[in-house]
Amino acid sequence: METYQTVKIDHDLLLKNPRSPEIELVRRYYSPKEQIEIDECSITGGIWIDGGDLRQIRGRFPSEEDRRRAYRDFAIRWKNSNDIDKMKRESALRAHQANQVTNLLNW
Repeated sequence: METYQTVKIDHDLLLKNPRSPEIELVRRYYSPKEQIEIDECSITGGIWIDGGDLRQIRGRFPSEEDRRRAYRDFAIRWKNSNDIDKMKRESALRAHQANQVTNLLNW
């Protein structure tokens, strides 16, 4: 990354997914501390990081133990949140709706 020059970035400009130019990227913060911005494709999940940001992200967890601890803390917080139950309910609802459509088409 050191070989690339820093480029002035216009944060008001909506960026396009380099692989699918019809899709606009969403600018969001890498973490709740709102210090590093990333560009994410809401369709493919691809993430683009501006020059120097990867070094900052890696610097937050310099050792393997730091990365493991951060992942473990994140996994525990996520597991204890309502996100999993919400996804299960939404999935069950989609399956029910798909079955209704299938039954209607079979009729």
